[in-house]
Amino acid sequence: MNAEVWLFGSPVPGEPHKMQFQVKAPQAFVKAMTSDTSANASSSQRSIDGVTYTLQYNKIGWDTGNFAQARISPENNGLGKEWFSVKDDGWDAFQNSLVAVSKPYNASMPNNGWRIADTVLLKAPSASTTNLTLDMTGQFLAEKSLSEQTRFSSMNPQIVAVPMGSSLAVGYQAQFKGKSRDAEVAVYEPSGNGWKEKWSQKLPLKVFGGITTDGQNVYALSAIDEDIEKNMVINTFRMGVLKLTKFDATGQKVWEKDVNNSDYMGSGVTELGDEQLAVYSPFTGGTAQLAYGNKQVAVIMACNTSPDRPISSRHQRAIMFTVNADGSGSQSFHETSFRHSFDQRVVFDGNDFVYADIGDTGWYMPAAGITMRKGKPSATGTKYVPEGVAEGVYIYARHGDQTSHSNFSFTSLGDVVADATGYGVLFASQKKMLAAPANGFSTPIQAPHQLAFVHVAKAFETAQDASETHAGGAKPRNGNVTIDWTVKDKPKQINITSNVVDSVGDSRGFWAHPSKPSKKFNQHGVIWLTQLANGTSAERPKMVRLSSGQLLAMWEEWTYDGTGQNLKYQSTKGMLLSASGRASGTATTLSARLNPSGADRAFAMNDKASWVTGRSDGGLWLHQLGSDLLLKSVKLGKQNSTNEATPNPTPQFAANNVGPGSQPNVGGKTGNPPMSPGNPIPGRPNVGGPKPVNSLAGNSVGSKMAGPSPGKNAAKDGEWVILPNSSGSGSTSAPNAGSKSVTGKALSDQSFDVAVKKLTDAQAGGYRLVYDADLARLGDGFAYAVDNSSSAGSFTRIGFLLELTPPLPNGGSVFGDSQKVFVTMNAFTTDVNKISFPIHNEAFQQSVESMEVQSNVMGIHGTGTGSIEFFANDYLPGDDNSYNKQDQIAGRDFGYGSMQVFNQKGETVFAINGWGNGQKADIGIGQSSVTKEGKTHTDWTFANNADTYSTKRLRVYVK
Repeated sequence: MNAEVWLFGSPVPGEPHKMQFQVKAPQAFVKAMTSDTSANASSSQRSIDGVTYTLQYNKIGWDTGNFAQARISPENNGLGKEWFSVKDDGWDAFQNSLVAVSKPYNASMPNNGWRIADTVLLKAPSASTTNLTLDMTGQFLAEKSLSEQTRFSSMNPQIVAVPMGSSLAVGYQAQFKGKSRDAEVAVYEPSGNGWKEKWSQKLPLKVFGGITTDGQNVYALSAIDEDIEKNMVINTFRMGVLKLTKFDATGQKVWEKDVNNSDYMGSGVTELGDEQLAVYSPFTGGTAQLAYGNKQVAVIMACNTSPDRPISSRHQRAIMFTVNADGSGSQSFHETSFRHSFDQRVVFDGNDFVYADIGDTGWYMPAAGITMRKGKPSATGTKYVPEGVAEGVYIYARHGDQTSHSNFSFTSLGDVVADATGYGVLFASQKKMLAAPANGFSTPIQAPHQLAFVHVAKAFETAQDASETHAGGAKPRNGNVTIDWTVKDKPKQINITSNVVDSVGDSRGFWAHPSKPSKKFNQHGVIWLTQLANGTSAERPKMVRLSSGQLLAMWEEWTYDGTGQNLKYQSTKGMLLSASGRASGTATTLSARLNPSGADRAFAMNDKASWVTGRSDGGLWLHQLGSDLLLKSVKLGKQNSTNEATPNPTPQFAANNVGPGSQPNVGGKTGNPPMSPGNPIPGRPNVGGPKPVNSLAGNSVGSKMAGPSPGKNAAKDGEWVILPNSSGSGSTSAPNAGSKSVTGKALSDQSFDVAVKKLTDAQAGGYRLVYDADLARLGDGFAYAVDNSSSAGSFTRIGFLLELTPPLPNGGSVFGDSQKVFVTMNAFTTDVNKISFPIHNEAFQQSVESMEVQSNVMGIHGTGTGSIEFFANDYLPGDDNSYNKQDQIAGRDFGYGSMQVFNQKGETVFAINGWGNGQKADIGIGQSSVTKEGKTHTDWTFANNADTYSTKRLRVYVK
């Protein structure tokens, strides 16, 4: 195989998002670029058709005048880096390409020979690779997004998906190095066991605003990128600010309409000549969402208002309007008032458009909270109700921060889901009212944000739980906000009653706002779904209605340690709810991330809660979760790509090996494991055992064995099947279906390392290292990196530290966070030669006492009595015909081999099996989801996955 080579990239003419790599970069240049750690330098990986490419970005300065010996300096705030030389080694061709992407360092001295450039290098896997073109844009990555508590508003739409028949339409904001590049829409259709792109189109404007569908056609919104909050000149409708595009089922454009004009919005010109209904700064301080119904497309979006000249600024709001399916306008326009609008939703319930948004307190409102309203479609437009109530009908209220009129970290809006009797609304907020308003944006609040639900009455818009006071007295008013028009501070009371919220939950009397005691609000019927401890909060709430009427809620949990903005993601959870919002079971941990709150909503498809997230290789994941809470994730493939899911072959067995159908099963059991290649660790001295056998010789299957990779269903490759209560981010493990939740909090990497250091420090825990094994060296020629067995001394406890870096769910080309587990127990033997890989004739299949488990993987824990299965033999499944804690020793003394530790519930803590198979050994932390012959084998038997980990290390300690 040819050696790897670094290629230099330059933009493809006319396609700025694509880079063409065809010139080899000089080795001296590569060395300097890859070793630079300044703020200008960064790297990433991109997997294309199974090949992983490394991309290196840097900003450089170089001297064009010294042709004999070119001088280049990685630029860091000027010219402050050390110079290095490039001689020959392809410099001439490289310099010609570098000219195309560089510019004079000083505009006033364009000919002084000093130039700067943004460079991109690609590490190709073969020296023969030339003229490779890559699309440099990628998708938004949920795992890269910060906590919602660091923002006062929701995010602009990033990835929005809607089902259309058997296909799936996805709109997304394409990015380059984290910055918006293009807005695009694509349609995917089923193909084999996966999905393949049917067509894709770029939207006319750069910023993505959302999509919807009528089942046949796709409607996509796009906008310009502008911020004119302080601009007091622009005050009217403008072309090229906001466009709605309709595509047919084949991807052909049906029409494209510029909707920022009076044909769609109507007209509302003030005395100063300002057009109040125009769109300014699209999606500022909020998001946008679309819905289709009754041959209309409804839009709700955040934006700025027309200029407020006395304060030399503009306000923020949400606007609502509709566009007819034929592209014509109806001059239907509505907007929020009295408060900002930080997040927006719209759904079609079969008759009406139902809108929800979240606003703040400001200096005039009694509370912040969530409001709803309806848009009733008609032949002449859309009628917004309740009429004359721009602030909407409040369904949830709480006090906010009055000092800067922002929502900050108090509430996150989830989803609105329609049913026969009304609407379920999911959100996250603080259950406890703070003693005084706080600025949660500058300093997040440790009071937990709990997941919450309210059910809203079908006819909420008809409620009259408010009044308005004029000089002549008070009279009833639509909605539930009381207005006193005789004073400047007009809104004075929010009254949420069972006329609006009909769920049975937390209901309280009126609160007075701490900083505005004359303003009051109450709340009715809130069902609090979580009881998170102080410092842990629910974020990114999502909810989907299943055909059974059940609701499936999902959210993420983040922690805050009270310092700065040090918020950290902990886990993703899912839970079933009744239509009235009552939990139908306990929360289940999911090994997938959710997009932040905003327009990127989950949706129902094939009776599963579904959502789309970005992949680190620039593609997309489709995640699906049914009422069984089994998570399945699959790639959405590009045109002509090869990532379609295909069947994965099951293990093959040699005819004279013990295997299914080859000999009678011990005790009548079925499903024997694959056979090993002889000595479990070739190269390690045998204790009364046979001579080592080469892993590819004799009757063994060895490394030629094919089987399921970790976390994947044996029947399908290209999918990522996760069972309930799986371990944390990047984990490849998952518990057996139907197993009880394994409690236990995952330690942070730092906390885990500190804990292990303390235990292994002679002055503290006192554990001493005996063996250190690099599991990448399993197979022929294996030897411990460290073997202190001769000087280990006596001991009463044994500890095992296993560290793995597993692949993320993208086929194994990119790796996730390191998984670590440290398990200690009372010694089960006094022979130091028998505490690591069991290569001896003695088997340990027994309980162990005083077990303690620490891990940075969610759900991995154990205290008290556990058990081990340490033996070098072949083995059979237990009474349940699954490989787990109940395996039975059978066959050769030096066969497949098992090194497994289980907690008090019989759940796998870690397992290393079949080590004679080298890099096809079975390795894993936590419960495995490996499936064969309809059975899930939770002890990692059949995984054959050692080669999928980038690092794998086992250390054994004694005390």
